[in-house]
This record gives sequence, structure tokens and C-alpha cells, in this order.
Amino acid sequence: RNVPLDLWVAPTSQANLERIEKEKYFGKDFRIENLFFRLRDEPKNPDPEFTLLSKVYLEELYWFNELVNLLSVEVEGKKYNVKSLCWKAFQNGNCVMQSPMNYWLGRLDVLKADQDLVETVNCKKTVDASQSMACMDQNRLPVVEKAVFGGIRREKLNSCSPNLSFRRALGLNGIGEEQSPCDDFKFWAKSLLITYLLRNDEKSSGPAMKLEKEVIEQVIEMFNSNVTTSFLRKWFPNVEVRPLELRVHYMLERSIGDEITQETEQNYFIVLVSYAIMFLYIATSLGNIFSMVTASFTLSLFGICFVMASVYVSYCFCG
Repeated sequence: RNVPLDLWVAPTSQANLERIEKEKYFGKDFRIENLFFRLRDEPKNPDPEFTLLSKVYLEELYWFNELVNLLSVEVEGKKYNVKSLCWKAFQNGNCVMQSPMNYWLGRLDVLKADQDLVETVNCKKTVDASQSMACMDQNRLPVVEKAVFGGIRREKLNSCSPNLSFRRALGLNGIGEEQSPCDDFKFWAKSLLITYLLRNDEKSSGPAMKLEKEVIEQVIEMFNSNVTTSFLRKWFPNVEVRPLELRVHYMLERSIGDEITQETEQNYFIVLVSYAIMFLYIATSLGNIFSMVTASFTLSLFGICFVMASVYVSYCFCG
């Protein structure tokens, strides 16, 4: 298995020794699954006023996340899904994850009821009566704006005195006092981001790797290969059919290792052809290929074996 850590980090390096010491006390780092959503057909000269902060695009994220959470894999007779493998920091059983939908508690009904998405993202209001503070997710953690939006641009619509802005930031406006106009912003985002954190301990790493391959990658493929949400009705009969506007790009924990394996498999044929050409070149240039007496087949064979032995020895000493 092509594990990047084993390929690129020397076993005796200081960084690797510190990693081993850290894992001894705190366990392995999480498996981080990064997903990036952008427009499918991005124009060469995009409209500067265009933003992905829209209910249409956020609803696509919602259904993507719902499908990922629904599907599961089976390992040794036991089923695993994202909810069973994700990191849960609280007793409510919710996964700790990053998503733009966290502004709306991961709920589609809350998103649809919101009359001003920009005010919500700017933390000017709560979206649910159960919230005591704005910009809190379903775990009551603050939503990190730069972790869920990419290509952020803001523009202040009104100017105000520093004193007024400071009072507003601290919530010092009096009861009945009009809301300060200095908090009015326009907001643009070019991409939307979702990040899952999966456990990476000895029992969870195997199912997590299978989940990445057979669930997350498969859901990404389904969203990218379909043009409408109609395929979702297989799992969610009440989903509204509409065109899919976003394309999903991803960087999963296993992505680098899979890419190395794929390139290695693709290079097998190239290596075989290269050595065959080398064999014929030596045989024809140093002897008569039509004569078994003067043909240099043995020399060619020994030359190829010498090259392969050199590569193997180099790998043993430097790999």
C-alpha cells in the first residue's frame, strides 16, 4: 500500500519521531475529507456580483450531505456510515464537521425560512429560537467562515464612526435602539466547502478507508455525472427535481495514496515496453539479430538485469 507518510518521511527523522510520541498519548490524527463545490460551467469573465451564497446552491450541499450520511459500508458483518465513524466531541451524538449549512443548523427548513442569508452569515441574527448567539452550529460551536466559504469578498454598504461600530460589536446598543447601519455588508463567495473528520484509530481506519472509496467518492461521482436531482428520489422521494448547478472537487485522506497506486499501475506497461526496446536496441546495435551466433541477446539480458538490480539496490538504501 502506498502510504505517503511511509514514502516521504524518513523513519528516523525528528518529525516522524515526534509524531510517534504524540500518537502514543493522543492517538492518530483524524482522517480529513475535504470537498469543494464550484459552479459547473464557470464563465471566462465571471459576473463580479455573482455569489454562491444562495438557497439553490446551499440546498445542493444539504442533499449531498444527507446522501453521504445515509449510505454505509459493511466490514466483517458490521455496517459503518459517516455518523458512526466521525469525531463526536459532545454527548448529543452530532458529528463535528465544517459546512456552510452549519449556519442553519444543518436543517433545510431553517434555510428555507431565512429571509436574509447575508445577515445570517454576518452574524447579525440567529436563525432558530433555541440559539442564544448568532453563527453557532448544531453543536453550539462558532461557524468558521473561512472554513466553509472560498473566494470571500465583502463590501461595506454604510460607513459609521469607530465608537458606534465598537458599541455594536460588543452588543452595547440600548433596548429599543435602532440597529446600527455600520454592520451592513454585501457578501460574495466563489466556492463552498465541506470537511468531515473521521476517526483514524486501529478499529476505525479500515472501515473509514472503505467508506471514503465506496460512499464519499461514489456520491461525488453521482453528483458530478447527473444533471438534475432526480436520481436522489431513489433515497429521498420528496426531493424537488431541479438542475444541479455545482461540481464537486475533493481531497480525501486516501486520495494521494490512491493516485500513487494508479500512476504505478499505469506505468507498468510503459516500463515493459521501455525494457523491450532497450533489449532490441542492444541486440541490433552490437550484433546481428538474424544470427543466433553473433546476436547479443545474452548481453542485452544482462544489461537489463543490471539496470533493474541498480534500481532495486537504490530503493533499498534510499527508500
